[in-house]
Amino acid sequence: MPPKLNPGIPFSGSFLPSASNSQPLQLIINDKAISPNALGLFQFYPLSEDVELTMKVSNPKGKVSASQTIVASYEGIIESANCFTIDHSLYYVDEPVLLLVPNMAKLASLKLRSKERTLELPLLAATPHNYVYAGAKQGSEGHYALEAFDDAGSLLYCAPVNVVNLNGKVAKSNLRKGEQTTFEFMVKGLDGYCCFPVQLTVMNRSTYHVGFEGSPSITVQIDSAMVVGNPSGISLSRTAVALQTGDFEIEASLVRNDNPPVVFAKDDALPKPQPLKDEAILIGLDKALQKVWSDPAGAKGKEWDELCENCQKCLKARTGEWAEILVKELGEGIIKEFAGKALDLVLDAAKSLESIKDMVEGVAEAKEAYDNAAEKVEKLEELKGKIEDAIRKGELKIVELEPKICGDCLISGIIFYSPNTGCVTAVLKCQGTKLCCPSADNRLVLHYCTDEYGMPADKKGGVGAEVIKR
Repeated sequence: MPPKLNPGIPFSGSFLPSASNSQPLQLIINDKAISPNALGLFQFYPLSEDVELTMKVSNPKGKVSASQTIVASYEGIIESANCFTIDHSLYYVDEPVLLLVPNMAKLASLKLRSKERTLELPLLAATPHNYVYAGAKQGSEGHYALEAFDDAGSLLYCAPVNVVNLNGKVAKSNLRKGEQTTFEFMVKGLDGYCCFPVQLTVMNRSTYHVGFEGSPSITVQIDSAMVVGNPSGISLSRTAVALQTGDFEIEASLVRNDNPPVVFAKDDALPKPQPLKDEAILIGLDKALQKVWSDPAGAKGKEWDELCENCQKCLKARTGEWAEILVKELGEGIIKEFAGKALDLVLDAAKSLESIKDMVEGVAEAKEAYDNAAEKVEKLEELKGKIEDAIRKGELKIVELEPKICGDCLISGIIFYSPNTGCVTAVLKCQGTKLCCPSADNRLVLHYCTDEYGMPADKKGGVGAEVIKR
């Protein structure tokens, strides 16, 4: 079933009875018999007044073997989403993938693609905004591009993910008091992962039976250097000592130190380019930010609440000032300076720039090459040249927001504007010590399309927002 249901909103799900059942089973929702297709998928159209859904599994004679009531809620309805979001960038084998999709997006398929293979993930359940896909199977561990396509085969979304397998074994599970044993964990599929370090946490569920290293838990940090050159995976071992005779139980898991990228819906090209003056872009940014903080109940308002109070106050004040300030006139020296700053942003927070990858050819490829140290200098210079060329041709406009101290915070930012699409990606930074904010580096990434005057338009769901904290 989808993770959330809204009253009156149609949804799809999966019903897959085991082939070993002695009798065929059927699914009944609110007294309606459901007829899944050959893949187990079904669709359900609830009445607008249906707040509770009663699900039953029964045999042909009507004997109910399982039942559950699901309460639909108006909470979590996304009215103006204009971005794609995945729940993780690190998935266990067989773990379902949850994809949040923007308004009007019609997904037809979701695939995992690597140099060696392409895997299509079966759909399990869906609402207009939430799609749940089956996870990759054992034997498919590794680094992939997660790609979503529409009915025409056009790529709507792409994000880097890893499929991992975590296994464990113990030399001896029944110990005498004082006896030692070794347990080993094998992790496979971390090569190419975006967000090292990864932590392996081992919990002792039998603290009265065994002890290890004087603590009920152990945390092992896995760095990228441990993974490189080990395509078959890595092995980690620890020792436990029996505190009394008998069996014991331990549990291991990977702490997913990831912040999945929010990728905005691809912007359509305008019939003709829409050039804007810097002043119009700055005033439009001020209006866009107002739309974010004035929407406390919406998705973008919730992102705004992720910022600390000091950063909120300073960003509100500073955008109004920026809108009144003329920026530097564009010259050859400024083009090179802005291209350098854009490149720094790619490397410093690559996912912040995901939404401008269509503005400059090669941004995604250069970031991938950056991860390969042998090629990084050549590729980065190539990308910098492409950014400079795009600015000269008028295909990309960059407006720098001059840094300014606000209390204990330093506020700065950079705006990317594409005349070809009429859309803006702005990265606003709030940095400082703990006197400013609990996080040292706070970024608000805004994405929106404008009207001919530079004001945020309602097309593509309005203003999209994401907060990144480090």
